[in-house]
Amino acid sequence: MAEIVEEHPGRFVGAGGVNPAESVTGATRMARRMVEELGFRAVKVMPSMVGAPPDDRMYYPLYAKCCELDVPITVNVGLPGPRTPADPQRPLHLDEVCRTFPDLKVVMTHLGWPWHLEVIGLLLKYEHLYLMTSAWAPRHYPAEVVHHAATRGVGKIMFATDYPLLSFERCVREALDLGLPPHAAEAFFHTTAEEVFQW
Repeated sequence: MAEIVEEHPGRFVGAGGVNPAESVTGATRMARRMVEELGFRAVKVMPSMVGAPPDDRMYYPLYAKCCELDVPITVNVGLPGPRTPADPQRPLHLDEVCRTFPDLKVVMTHLGWPWHLEVIGLLLKYEHLYLMTSAWAPRHYPAEVVHHAATRGVGKIMFATDYPLLSFERCVREALDLGLPPHAAEAFFHTTAEEVFQW
């Protein structure tokens, strides 16, 4: 990943996954290395693979490190595709995280379905909480998410594909068909991600 980012400056932003269940100190050290040495702009966790929801205290040193490094953490939310436990990815688990770390930028990934209404409620509640639409073809976005992206959620929701699982061509075409107003489309397609990932 670092090589790809270095070979294509200005085109890609690096992000890497960590698992605090394997080692809390190892996860925080890896986060620091990814940001300070490799130039990554985000840290990723997948609670269903960690085996614990994101409000488990084992994550807290990692959140503190992300605040110190001034980078967002992306957290998978919603029913996981792999046959791993679903409850750790329920969006409501981020409520306590955002209360405890008000300066931490958190990006929920994968829409949060079937709990996408919890996602919208949390987006309204917390200033530094965002949503990325990865792993969903736009024609299958829940109607409530599309409405939020066009109204009160402008600047909080960002486009993603999860390529190569979903092609750029298909996702861009379907996203353009969502009918977002121009200012909402601009935020959805690029300005929100530019601000969140300091690109």
